[in-house]
Amino acid sequence: MPHSELLAVTTQQLASLPAWVRQRNQSATYPRAFMEAAIDSGASREQLLQAAGITPDQIDDPAGRLSLQDTWKLGAAALSLTGNGCLGFASGDRMPLTAHGNLGYALMCAGTPREAIAILERFWHLRGRGAQLMVGESEDRLFMELVLELSAPDALRDMLMSSMLTSMYRGIEFLIPQLPEQREIWVYGDEPAGFDRWRALLPTVRFGMPQAGISLAGDIALLDQPLPTANPEALTLALAQCE
Repeated sequence: MPHSELLAVTTQQLASLPAWVRQRNQSATYPRAFMEAAIDSGASREQLLQAAGITPDQIDDPAGRLSLQDTWKLGAAALSLTGNGCLGFASGDRMPLTAHGNLGYALMCAGTPREAIAILERFWHLRGRGAQLMVGESEDRLFMELVLELSAPDALRDMLMSSMLTSMYRGIEFLIPQLPEQREIWVYGDEPAGFDRWRALLPTVRFGMPQAGISLAGDIALLDQPLPTANPEALTLALAQCE
């Protein structure tokens, strides 16, 4: 599907989705990252917001709330106006742990990476509406899979997934400075044009995969090492906010 048609198709699909996708109860952090990445690729801020039906006040308010529909429409507008299939990687790279509010703070204050992953899995729905996180572990491998709960055009799906996975990977890098040697990001779609500039900035990215997620293979005992940022008191407060 040409990127120029993506916004119209996305808007049509959103109209058939449940009413909760239009509830403005999600952080504006993520659509703001889409907007900023698109502006860096030459898009006009005014055109982006107009196409998505979002006001400047809504996107600029640090405590602003937008709906999943707003987020998807802004993502589709960003792809339509730039034609840049790497926007997902660019937007996810802008979102460190601190971008995820109380959940991000809880992850930083956890005792070990394993505890942080359990917290992320437990409270994922607070920040990752529209997608499910499933964590699987074997003797020498951890796989954190994302599954989109709602139907989206392939180009938008790939942008959403690559954005979430890149942000997750940046968080993992922070929590586990010495990661297992074999680390990969898996995505569904084909490699987009212009990905070469991201190749050296990310772990191995495997395109055309049957699953989307992050694979860590090797010595996963690293997950049980104490985190330098562990803070039990602050963790209790952050978890109370998540609850």
